[in-house]
Amino acid sequence: RYLSRHGCGNGAPVSSVQGDVAEYRWPSGPLLVYMWNSFTAPVMERVLNNLQAALLKEAREIYLVYVHPELEQMLDSLPWLERLWFAEIEMSEEDYSAWAFPVRSEVCAVYRAIARA
Repeated sequence: RYLSRHGCGNGAPVSSVQGDVAEYRWPSGPLLVYMWNSFTAPVMERVLNNLQAALLKEAREIYLVYVHPELEQMLDSLPWLERLWFAEIEMSEEDYSAWAFPVRSEVCAVYRAIARA
């Protein structure tokens, strides 16, 4: 939906890549990065530095969806990231029945990267 609304036709395919995200070469063009509390603080710092370097190399739209944001303070402290949304999302009964944790909701934050000169 996002791609078609922004004049990108049917859009590019979505891909999933296994590897070291701190060393990952982000593809050109707009990015939507999804993370579910994936990293410890030292690794997250490397990941964010890598993502910022990609933004500095090519000004573009980058959105970061961060579910279960244990390190949200780290992201909130970065001047090149703007938090757009933060909410606790209640699970359906079907989702909760497949969930491995005792809580019935999940916290999610969405950030937008901002290229600064």
